[in-house]
Amino acid sequence: MKQVKNHEYKMCTLNDVGVLKRGVSKHRPRNDERLFDGDYPFIQTGDVKSAKWKIREYSQTYNEFGLSQSRLWKKGTLCITIAANIAETAILDIDACFPDSVLGFKANEDLCNFYYIEYMLRNFKNKLVLSASQTAQKNINLGTFERAKFPLPDKETQDKIVSKIIPFDLKIESNEKEMAILEEYSELLFHKWFVEPDENGKLFEDTVGEITTSDFCYKVSDGTHETPKPVEEGYHLVTSKHIANGKLNTSSAYFISKSDYIEVNKRSQVKQWDILFSMIGSVGEVYLEANPSPQYAIKNLGLFKMNGDKEKAIKLYYYLKYPYFQKTLRFRLSGSIQSFVPLQFLRNIKLPRKFDNNNDSDKVLFESLGLIVDKLYCLRKENEILEETRDLLIKKLIK
Repeated sequence: MKQVKNHEYKMCTLNDVGVLKRGVSKHRPRNDERLFDGDYPFIQTGDVKSAKWKIREYSQTYNEFGLSQSRLWKKGTLCITIAANIAETAILDIDACFPDSVLGFKANEDLCNFYYIEYMLRNFKNKLVLSASQTAQKNINLGTFERAKFPLPDKETQDKIVSKIIPFDLKIESNEKEMAILEEYSELLFHKWFVEPDENGKLFEDTVGEITTSDFCYKVSDGTHETPKPVEEGYHLVTSKHIANGKLNTSSAYFISKSDYIEVNKRSQVKQWDILFSMIGSVGEVYLEANPSPQYAIKNLGLFKMNGDKEKAIKLYYYLKYPYFQKTLRFRLSGSIQSFVPLQFLRNIKLPRKFDNNNDSDKVLFESLGLIVDKLYCLRKENEILEETRDLLIKKLIK
């Protein structure tokens, strides 16, 4: 027994307070195309990590054959990753399948608060990562979690602790939903502008290529080609893998020294209203930097320098995300052994002539889009503060 703030704690395994099992993916090879493109969401470790709290989005689905060699886990299952992304946790908000690189936990609600367990695992993540095998790809296994013992207070105390933490996650979730609505609306506004004839009555297909990104941007460059040495504290080095769905996530980016940061930024300093473009791996991910004073360096990323021109930045940002351009990009990449685009390609992206228009109706539209972009930036900053406060609270309340 352990006394903490007059509450009685017991050392328990997860199986003492629920059922912990490994995901199922029996068929080999795992990427057999016969498994996919059906009605059953298939969750992988990357989906768990990107979800942060509730899992609603997924990149693949199983069909009936895929389901037959897996298992459909119910909404409310706690997912825990044990390979690639280690000890990441998130809660299924849908029924879904997942492979044996993910564990599923169902709580006994008479013994524990389900959300307390999720917060507790977040708090113990670093200790669990230290248990990972020191192999080329870090991993832990089901046995690691079956043996691990965690200090659990009584159920009433768990409920009280959760009641103090969960409002932060609910507010973050509310902000995420608002952002999704704003993003969808902004894309509809851009689509309407893009497909309408220009002031000369011409459709965009008729004028694509009359100007290029080199004409339109102040400068088109890319990040460092070197690999600066990681340090414990300093400035984040951002790469293609840190951009997804229009967002920049530096949580897994390592730090570089101030001297390396200055040296890298001689070539490719990111400023407000510049645009980042992933050039390798998940090619075509785009991020618009709305922060007035960004402080990170970049590697393996294209950089469209806009010289502070917000309207032009918004035009190009939405175009680079637009299905017309993304389809062109996918066609260019087809048949490539490795997904990659060179800097020369970024400098010669063809744009329609209407990008150079400065009529009053365009200004009104892009002022509206600018307000949406500003709101999205404020919501993201608010969520960063909420997440930081929540994490500090978890560390304080869960021992």
